[in-house]
Amino acid sequence: MKISLLGIVLGLVLIAFPIFIIIQYRLTLLNRYVRSIIRLLLSVAVIALCTFVSVSLHSLAFNILLALLFCVFSAFMSVLKSRLKLGRTFLPLLAGIVAGAIVVGLYFIFLVQGARGMQVSTLLIPVYGLLTGGMIEANARALETYYSGLRNHNQLYYYLLGNGCTHAKATEYFVRRGLQASLVVVCKRMSAVVFAAAPSIFFVAVMGGTDVLTAAALQVLLFFAVLSASLIAVLVALLIGRRYNFDEYNKLKKVFRSGSGQSQEQQSATLSESSLSNPSAPHDTDPANQPQE
Repeated sequence: MKISLLGIVLGLVLIAFPIFIIIQYRLTLLNRYVRSIIRLLLSVAVIALCTFVSVSLHSLAFNILLALLFCVFSAFMSVLKSRLKLGRTFLPLLAGIVAGAIVVGLYFIFLVQGARGMQVSTLLIPVYGLLTGGMIEANARALETYYSGLRNHNQLYYYLLGNGCTHAKATEYFVRRGLQASLVVVCKRMSAVVFAAAPSIFFVAVMGGTDVLTAAALQVLLFFAVLSASLIAVLVALLIGRRYNFDEYNKLKKVFRSGSGQSQEQQSATLSESSLSNPSAPHDTDPANQPQE
């Protein structure tokens, strides 16, 4: 399927209708709408350029380098969304994303899609782009849940250490909560893809000439691939972070960006006041226990 230049121009005319609504009803969102369009066009242009160069060169080495850049971008965006310090959590998460992308991506390309020869180089960019992009939200929520739990519930952590538990055993509960948060994000996306959002991969594949059965299978299997890659990435990142983000006394270093939340002392005081005024109120501040958006 191809779109003519006239078809592209006529499609871009649709941009004018939201502008008319914004101006007609004085919604004061024109600048935000224009910025969103510019960001969309720039991001699509960059991805399209990279894909065009990849297809033109037919170079496996270039495609591998581009896939690694996707992993770097995914790690950067995940840390940015999680409100954590980039210098503390970027490298462990990058190692996890690379591990998850390599294991799941190659499994999907070679075994699920059965690619051989030059097909491997062709499929490398779209598969890794979908995997790394789909992991961003899940990884961000998992990191925030894990480190928020260690910060807000450090009494449990120190209690376990003081009673003879190893550092790995003391953090096991928080690792489990991080994995749970990652799983919840992807599961919500799975359950909402048909009714709350359009199954875009399915429709795009059909529009591109793929038969309906293959397109449906591709939509479902890619969700499973994203889920598996996310869990691998989170697990590796948290296991590496056990050594990377704790000092020699097993004390958690400052991993949250300044201004991202209350200090531990302020939170403890707030919880104490809350427990005195309302003993029945829930005291759990872990993001995993909060309602998912």
